[in-house]
Amino acid sequence: MGRLTVDISDSLHKRARLDCARDGKYLSDVIRAYLYKEFHNSKRSDQKEAEIQRLMEPFKMKTYIALVEPGDKATAYGISFPDLPGVYSAADDEGGILHKAIEALQLWAEDESMPEPSTMAAVLQRKEVRAAMKKGCYPLAVPFIENDKG
Repeated sequence: MGRLTVDISDSLHKRARLDCARDGKYLSDVIRAYLYKEFHNSKRSDQKEAEIQRLMEPFKMKTYIALVEPGDKATAYGISFPDLPGVYSAADDEGGILHKAIEALQLWAEDESMPEPSTMAAVLQRKEVRAAMKKGCYPLAVPFIENDKG
């Protein structure tokens, strides 16, 4: 089963939750029913679908796999990217790992073009990654969020 996340205004979210509660329904069930009705018997041709995929390609979020080396009270968490040699970062605590990893990707992208990311499965097959994981490192999927700062 896939997962869908949609950003909506707080007022719309509150209204939808209240209406669903009043009607004894779950919001997720209402949305699922709508999507099923709208798209289940879609008449799109394969050619049309391929064209939509081609047009959407630039908007797909790339996700890179980071390797996180666990830290402790005396040592920061180390972050590296198997697909991007030379890209490293560190976080003082576990809560800062994702933020620092995203920031590292953004800094790399300021000077270098971003290669296509490898899949999690492909990264986990690499000998050096397996060796790092035996030493306690763990993988983390990190979204590449383009830096829109001027």
